Amino acid sequence: MSPGEPVRRPRVGIIGISGYGRIHLQLAREWVARGEIDLAPAVVINPEEESENVRLLRAADCRLYGTYGEMLRGEEGRLDLCLIPTGIAWHSRMTLAALQAGMNVLVEKPLSGSVAEGRAMAAAAAAAKRFVAVGFQDLYEPVARELKERLVAGAIGRVRS
Repeated sequence: MSPGEPVRRPRVGIIGISGYGRIHLQLAREWVARGEIDLAPAVVINPEEESENVRLLRAADCRLYGTYGEMLRGEEGRLDLCLIPTGIAWHSRMTLAALQAGMNVLVEKPLSGSVAEGRAMAAAAAAAKRFVAVGFQDLYEPVARELKERLVAGAIGRVRS
């Protein structure tokens, strides 16, 4: 990158915008509004129930897919991060598929339904030279950020561990 050249924003996709996916979608919109990411594709399996979000995503030029397989094939090698706020039973298979498609992953907790799945996900991430991060909703809460700031500032003394 040359001096003065604009920094490329990460391209982010999301699998699922219902249920807890609404939190991820709202956070992604905030990151977009601050110019921190480009929300490129989204998987919406229930467009009738999510009509307002579908309208907003389309207005923002976000490409919509009906299945995660379609999105991963259509965006292979083009996404920096894939958000997976889906049911636990889907975490492993979606994460493995996203890693295979060349994407880093942020999956909701718990990482997987079994230790074996978790190990397979870690091995796949290492092989793909990508990362898998696990989201914990408390980290998104403003009070958690405030508490961290106060701890770092020494409000209760020196943190030892």
